Amino acid sequence: MVTMWLLAALAAPCASAAPVDLTLYTEVYPPFNYNNSGRLTGSSVEQLKLILAETGLSYTIEILPWARGYNLAEMEPSTCVFSTMITPRRAKRFKWVAPLYRETQVLARRQQDHAAPVTLAQARRSVVGVYINDVAAELAQSDGFEQIDTSPSMNTTVEKLLNGRVDFIYMAHSTVDRLREQGVAIETAVEAYHAVGGLACNAQTPDAVIAPLQSALDRMIADGRQAEILTRFGVSTTP
Repeated sequence: MVTMWLLAALAAPCASAAPVDLTLYTEVYPPFNYNNSGRLTGSSVEQLKLILAETGLSYTIEILPWARGYNLAEMEPSTCVFSTMITPRRAKRFKWVAPLYRETQVLARRQQDHAAPVTLAQARRSVVGVYINDVAAELAQSDGFEQIDTSPSMNTTVEKLLNGRVDFIYMAHSTVDRLREQGVAIETAVEAYHAVGGLACNAQTPDAVIAPLQSALDRMIADGRQAEILTRFGVSTTP
């Protein structure tokens, strides 16, 4: 079981940025960030490795439980966390390098034959399952769901759905697709939230560090390298 992986990068600081070592935290969350035979990869990882190499910034990447990595990024200067979905609450808490991806959050339900369509308003009256400290918990609350069931892990949330203890799970569309590929009998019921994900850095991170990273990402988007990476990892390239 993967508990921690460190990647060392180039040591020379960018001439246009303050000499600072960045610490990047992430979680195992394919296809954006995951371990492949001892190597940290994924669509967000590969993008960040390229733009960090272009800027020459010194950095490390470490896999931690999501809640811990997120909290450290909030508290410690020159610390970032990814792949982080931008929400109204989070937008002002971090400095951002984005977009690394675009994602749709959906309400997933048990797979059914001839299931009746459901609207978001109808779903709000049902019990929705979320994973503790995941963005879905924040979104479900702000979206007006009154019956929110919180679990310690996504696996537990999925088990509750399959056992009929919750009616829906608030989760990423890509996660629904991944679970279906693994044989889990769930399906998308209704789309709930369209979002952008990126690198969320501590609010005290110098602008002289954020700006060249954003410029490098903008170039990657403009010249088609981001689209190639997203396609290679099976991530949607449409807004």
